[in-house]
Amino acid sequence: HLHKNECDNKYLDVTNKENFKIYKEVNEPDLINKYYMKTTVVILTANIFEKNILHLNAVRDKKQKIIHCIVNSYNNPQRPLNINIYFFNIGDYHILHMEAKQTGSYSMGGSADLIRFIMRNDYCFPSAIISYGICFGNDYYKQNLGDTILANKLYPYFMSAKVKEKYFFVKDSNIFNIDVQLDTKIQYLIGKGILSKKNNIYYGNMVTGEAVISNEIMKDIFIKAATNQPILGGEMEGYGLFKECQGFECSIPCLIVKSICDWGAYKNIDDELFDEINLKDKLQVYASDQAYKVLSILMKKDFRIFDISVYEQTKQLLFNLFKKNEHLIHQPLLEELLGTQIKISKKYKNINFFCKIFLNMLIEEKIIENIDGEVYKIKRGM
Repeated sequence: HLHKNECDNKYLDVTNKENFKIYKEVNEPDLINKYYMKTTVVILTANIFEKNILHLNAVRDKKQKIIHCIVNSYNNPQRPLNINIYFFNIGDYHILHMEAKQTGSYSMGGSADLIRFIMRNDYCFPSAIISYGICFGNDYYKQNLGDTILANKLYPYFMSAKVKEKYFFVKDSNIFNIDVQLDTKIQYLIGKGILSKKNNIYYGNMVTGEAVISNEIMKDIFIKAATNQPILGGEMEGYGLFKECQGFECSIPCLIVKSICDWGAYKNIDDELFDEINLKDKLQVYASDQAYKVLSILMKKDFRIFDISVYEQTKQLLFNLFKKNEHLIHQPLLEELLGTQIKISKKYKNINFFCKIFLNMLIEEKIIENIDGEVYKIKRGM
């Protein structure tokens, strides 16, 4: 009831077709590749309300058309999986937004498929990937609808879970932590009071799993079995996001930014009991909008939360160049750059200078190009 008017108004916004004359359709592969090359941050959603709120707010914050494309995420004509992707800006960041076909990590067209598409893409090297939208909270006595959670650590409650008698799910060692550099930047903003509990923004542990939880007893079992650390809430896409982003050869920092729309119970309860039509949808819209407010804070240029270091860019470029054509980058040189010499440079804090020299050599050889400031991409045809 505290947010009823805001819920109603936001719901009217996202269901009004007149508000969505904001798209420009693009089909040309060369043009789509140019948008990929400009991408600095990828955002994933798994819900129509998450998508609509994201787009409406992006357009209202910065007058722009949203580029819409349909691509085959499997790159396999025999087994097409067409997904919707969008290009637009939030602040000074070039966003690639990917809309999952289904909720969950390893469902067909879920978050894992989307990350794999990015990893295989020869033109897209984002500095971070964000799973944005809605989640469930743990404690409705201490939390509020619309509280936003940034996940510091993820505990999966289905994937690789171990089962005891009476279907009791116990903790698995397959736990994911946020990227160290990203954690440091978020902790800095928390210390400055920019991300604060006072503003209903929380940074902590979440559970993640493939199945929708709509039973309070089961939710409590999962949370208690996960860890003895406090759990703020849970969601469904994080496992695939973290598992695929933290790859063996090349990792991409990833983050969950989601707001509470329920407490993992009674999700299918009749609207009549609350004397409210489309209550569940309205709460999802409201939560998505609260998550966007936090997303827009993280996207502020001054904070440089998602600016990838020159060292990380060098690693990514080298690995992708080597995969594309091992003759372009000799293996000994790759090992030297990513091995002892790079560690020595890092220790004495001159790593960026060392990497820039190497990147300039690649530019002179016309292997890579500088796109924007300190953003480097592999040249087409390499």
